Amino acid sequence: MSDSEVIPYDVLPTFETDNELLNRTLTQIEQFSRADGLPDYHTAVNEDPPLYRPNNTIRNQEILHVRDNEKLLLNNLDQLDRITSSVKITIRATKTFPEMGKSVERGNPLKEFHAGDIVTGCVTVHNPTSTRVPFEMFLVSLEGYVTIPSIMTNKVTKRTFLKMFDFGACYMDGFYPTANFPTPTQCTYDPFDETYYGFPESKVLEPGSKHKKFFYFRLPETLLENSCDHHIYEHFEKLPPSFGLDRESFNGRARQIAINESLGYGRLQDIGSPILLNDQSENGQSVSYAITVRMIGKYQDIYKNDPMKKFIMIKDEQHFFRFIPDESLDLPSYKDNQNLGSRSTKQQLERVSRAAEEAIERLTKIKFLRSAGIEDEREANELSLATEKLKKMNLNLSAEPIISHTTDRYQNSTTFPLYKKKLFGFPNAKSSEKPNQLRFEASISKNVRLGYIVPSVLSKISSTEIEQQQASVLSQVPLQSPVLSPVTSPHGGELAPVSSFSSLRSLNDETLNALVSKMESISFSNEVEIQLYTTSSHPPEIAYVRPALKSCTISSPSPIPVTFDPDFLLQAETPANAIIGVKDEFSNYLSELKSLARQTGRGIEKQLCHDLISLSNIGLAQKTLPVFEEIILRSQPKWVKTSEGCSTKFKIKLKWDYATIRKLTLLPSFSICYFTKLYYLTLKLGFKKHSTNNAVLNVPIEVAKISFGKNLQ
Repeated sequence: MSDSEVIPYDVLPTFETDNELLNRTLTQIEQFSRADGLPDYHTAVNEDPPLYRPNNTIRNQEILHVRDNEKLLLNNLDQLDRITSSVKITIRATKTFPEMGKSVERGNPLKEFHAGDIVTGCVTVHNPTSTRVPFEMFLVSLEGYVTIPSIMTNKVTKRTFLKMFDFGACYMDGFYPTANFPTPTQCTYDPFDETYYGFPESKVLEPGSKHKKFFYFRLPETLLENSCDHHIYEHFEKLPPSFGLDRESFNGRARQIAINESLGYGRLQDIGSPILLNDQSENGQSVSYAITVRMIGKYQDIYKNDPMKKFIMIKDEQHFFRFIPDESLDLPSYKDNQNLGSRSTKQQLERVSRAAEEAIERLTKIKFLRSAGIEDEREANELSLATEKLKKMNLNLSAEPIISHTTDRYQNSTTFPLYKKKLFGFPNAKSSEKPNQLRFEASISKNVRLGYIVPSVLSKISSTEIEQQQASVLSQVPLQSPVLSPVTSPHGGELAPVSSFSSLRSLNDETLNALVSKMESISFSNEVEIQLYTTSSHPPEIAYVRPALKSCTISSPSPIPVTFDPDFLLQAETPANAIIGVKDEFSNYLSELKSLARQTGRGIEKQLCHDLISLSNIGLAQKTLPVFEEIILRSQPKWVKTSEGCSTKFKIKLKWDYATIRKLTLLPSFSICYFTKLYYLTLKLGFKKHSTNNAVLNVPIEVAKISFGKNLQ
């Protein structure tokens, strides 16, 4: 890095800054004047900061009262009326932070971003008309949001889980310069591109004028805790990957996007278009990231009673980009120290069930008391609470202990009948011979994770020299530990472990040595262990093992109050049956509570109601991906006689089917409030002289993108 090059740093806004600039109601925005503005950054740093006491003044009490009666503007931008405006807003992502007097070097629209990456760019606003255009606020934000279709209404629900504002790029009373990068503090003309940097104090776009602003964002490692209503760590520990396509984006033109079979992805020709990949998303499901620019104006003629009607959306535009979370080998992870254990999905669902049953019991008692002639509300409540207290004393209710899962392997098992093949290979249905039973067990190390896969055109795009060096190194490693990755290797398509690092091309720098050191400290394993037990004294001959990958996406249009562990979907006959069981159970609770609420005139606790609605609308999308080659057993494993029959144990190695994965996208496993993405390794056995329709086993497996040496110096 040269001496003239600056290292970007982050300046977090103080509570006062956020409270004064962003978390204000519409009335406060109207009443705000420059005389009431905040001190500049230099004053705030070098002088004593003002004390914040929310209840010590009449003004603060009035603010709290207003917030109770009025909606916050930034939480309800989608409710603003949109007008047809000729104002043109253009968003361009750039390779580096733009500078005054220089051309803008555009970034690659196919670039993939990761946590910690910098997103920079330029926003241009042009008024091509001969009319002056007044405005109130200009907002530049980086947002992440989900869209989920509702099974009940067929409507698509949109929820924002990430929203970051660049104060330097926004326009409002008071100026907040972008860290490390000098930009004009007043509206300044740039003759290079004939634009004005910033906006005039009059907040009016003059006819034919062009204005620009530069933006700078750093993608966070995690979400804020308040992004999850239930404060579930797994829902905010990291950002989810870009997934699916918001077909309502770009004013609905995103519906035209289709995957180009030769490239493996699809997009519009417009700058900032979202990208559609073959990532097993259902129509309407999406996780999207975009730079969003909004210009907000005010009705000039009349104010209505609805405060949201005082403001209008003059123009809003989005510039989408792809984000994929990665796991760095050189950073400690929460999961590395996870000795606290966690509640299983079943235990979490039982807690919601108990809450629903207690609410039903409480309302049922109130209904009974009223039928007995006790109409006084206070008397009914006292009797009901006394009964509840007595019940808890007698039953001595206590919280369930948290179970810590110490096993280091994912495993599953099933038992099925084996029929002898008769003429032409078909079983004899009329045969009275009793079929033998075969128990099928399989396990795989939890350290093994399949590598994130993306079409080759996208995977070759690197944004920095360091990334290109890492790509050069990793292209020679047959296995990205602890990830099974389909990179070119001397082993062909086999996912073989790395036994030495002699194949690594030396880059002659300390970074590579540190990278190799990190990789050598990791235990490598890519084998799937299979065990078979039969009640027959004559074991069957195994013809093949056919592995595949099953993608399971669990979703709900409301925040899901539980996490889904991989084993939960395996406890029912099929994953679909497990989800149907959840839907049926909590739909019944919700229906009964609604009925009791109507009969008693009592409401349902808000959070419980939302949880029941979420679980009642939960859905599951499954897709089986034939991404592995079939394994033909050239020789039979060694069987050992037991007291009940025979048993054997052997291991298989997976091989990618490159013809299939060439156009496929395999996203990392993830879990947020609205989506959970799980994967299962599906193993099917075939026999030479026996037949069966049930010799299929699902074993959980994770998919991850590993970054090597991301933070090595």
